[in-house]
Amino acid sequence: MKCTTANVAALTAIMAALTACSGQTPAAPEATQAGQPSTPTLAPTFTMKGAFDIPASGGENLTQGTACKGTGTYADAESGAPVRVYNANGEVIAQGALPNGTFQVTPIGSACVFSVTVYAVPDGLLQYGVQIGEHGVRPVKSDETHAWVFLHASWTIGPNQPRASLA
Repeated sequence: MKCTTANVAALTAIMAALTACSGQTPAAPEATQAGQPSTPTLAPTFTMKGAFDIPASGGENLTQGTACKGTGTYADAESGAPVRVYNANGEVIAQGALPNGTFQVTPIGSACVFSVTVYAVPDGLLQYGVQIGEHGVRPVKSDETHAWVFLHASWTIGPNQPRASLA
């Protein structure tokens, strides 16, 4: 079979359809010994899961299980806030969004806790970067991204101290 313009166009259309249906980018076809492209394969991906929490100072009058969101420097931590995953070159390689936060009281304190789920994260990197909203990118090792990522809003000093409030 000759590699004609029609064959290349058909292969390109198939790869575009696979990308649209799966949300994953197919790997570039490799040449076979006969010089023909092989069947495209999808790069392996995984789902990153974890949690992001914002400490509560105790004066918020929230009860266990109440919907909450961030305030102060974390006012953007609310339902729909972007969760971005980066590679070592600083490129966004996967994205998700925060759901509603839930106020949680534990023996060591209280916090507004958001579950974190990002689908179709490209596999195979030694380290990833994770960013919530417009805050700094936190480096996360590969084994942590495959198990459970725990992101914690650190306390700051001053009037913009992150804390939880009613959503």
